[in-house]
Formats: sequence, C-alpha cells, structure tokens
Amino acid sequence: EKAEDREQYQRWLRTAQDAPMDFVFPSRLEEFFALETLLKNNQKDSRLMYYLGNFLYAHERFGEAIKFWEDALSDLETFDVIHRNLGLAYWERHKDPDRAMGFFETALELNTNNQDIYIYLDDIYRYLGAGEKRQGLLQKIKALPEMREDIRKRIILILVDLGNYQEALNILETETFMPLEMDQSFHDLYVRALMMRAENKMTSKDILGAIEDYKLMLEYPENLGVGRPTKRTQAKVNYLLGNAYEKIGKYSEALASWHEASSEHHSSGEELFTYVQMALDKISRYSELGLS
Repeated sequence: EKAEDREQYQRWLRTAQDAPMDFVFPSRLEEFFALETLLKNNQKDSRLMYYLGNFLYAHERFGEAIKFWEDALSDLETFDVIHRNLGLAYWERHKDPDRAMGFFETALELNTNNQDIYIYLDDIYRYLGAGEKRQGLLQKIKALPEMREDIRKRIILILVDLGNYQEALNILETETFMPLEMDQSFHDLYVRALMMRAENKMTSKDILGAIEDYKLMLEYPENLGVGRPTKRTQAKVNYLLGNAYEKIGKYSEALASWHEASSEHHSSGEELFTYVQMALDKISRYSELGLS
C-alpha cells in the first residue's frame, strides 16, 4: 500500500469521525470501505451507520441502507435529515405513505427551514386527500421568511386544490414569477384557478363574467414568466368559451371559438381530443342550420 494511499485513508477516517454530519456524504468505494472498517471497531457509532446508509441508498442497495438508518435513528433522533431520508425510503420503496408522513412531520418539527420537507409532506397529504393537513401546512409555508420558487408555486397549488381559487389568482395576477425553462406549471395553475371561477360564474348565470375568464385563460401574462407554447393546448377553453357564447345567443362568436378548438391536433385518448371532437360536433350541428 502506498504511503499517499494510507494518508488519504486516514483523512477519510478523520472526516467521518470529526466533521459535521451535514458536510459528509461518501460517494466513492474507497470511502465506503473506510467507513466499514471504522464501524467494525465502533459497532454502535450511529454516525457511521448514517453515512453508510447514504452511500448504499445512492447505489440502489435500498434494504441495507434503510436498515442502517433505522439502527442509527435512536441516537440521531434530533437530526432532521435522517428522518427525511427514512420518509423518502418508506414513501418510494415501501409504498407506505402513513409511515413516511410520520417521518416527514418529525423532520419538519426539527428543522422548519428545510424547504424540501414542505414539498414531500404536501405530496403525501395530497395523495392521502388530507385537506385539513394541507391547510395547516400552507400556513407554515406562508410563515417562511424567504422561500424558493418551487415553494411559492406550491402555495398556489395548495390553494387551487383546496378550492381557494380567488386567493390563488390574487397572487398570480400581482406577483412576478421566474419558472425554469420549459416549465408551464405557473400558467397551468393560472388556467385552473380561472376555470374554477368561470364554472362558478356559469352556475350563477353570470355568463358574461365567465366569458371574460375564458378569454383570460387564452392569454399568457408576462408576470408568469412563460410564453405561448408551440403546440396549442387550448381546445377545452375554446370549446367552453363557445358554449358560453351560445347561451347568450352570440352564435358567430361561438362558432369561431369551436372552430379554434377543432383545429387543434391531439391523439385519441387524450383529454383534449374529446374537446376537439365535441367542438366538431357543435360545428356540424350548426352547419345543418346553414350557420357554420
């Protein structure tokens, strides 16, 4: 064994023993062997178990990794990251959302500044249909002094999912967003919120108000940070806009909207394909009256 190799090996050992856990993540096989050697001489060292679990999970040896983390948990119960890791493991590998939820909730209690936890926890609440828990989580997110862009988006998603479309629109219409490249999700949420408001207006016979909302759905406000995509995906909006015009007797406007919807191209089985077909049906019926 070369002297420089022995020296490197000793550095790894010292790092594993002395460095803060937040700054240790073994990624090379040599580091794994160093940790294994240490653990043989320190079989109750929970830090070493945690590090080995990280390495093994990253290399898809999930069962062994989870065992190491679980064995380390009793001594590291105040360390939020190990709870986060076990939450992910039980969610992704064991398909046990209830157990995962418990780990994530503990992680959040230990570190309210770990913004990843809000995303993971809301994903589970959403999967379980736990609306009250999502509402409580929303209040915690709002209390963050600073938040990432994906956390800002999560606030809007929760509001829309829970039916608070007007509060979501107040944010979407007054704040500026900087989504990642090709990310249409802010605009998608904008359309979803407007769709809910338009549906309520249609139910209350405010047809003109609904028409204005449908028109807004066809726009791409600059503050949402995304432009009109190459492929059109507005068949549903145009179909419903046509229906609204039809209800107030504006048949030429209705036909124009249905023609716009019917001109889109979507594969059979896709949601928007259905709206294309329904728009074509509307045009066909009006053509029989000589109005197409």
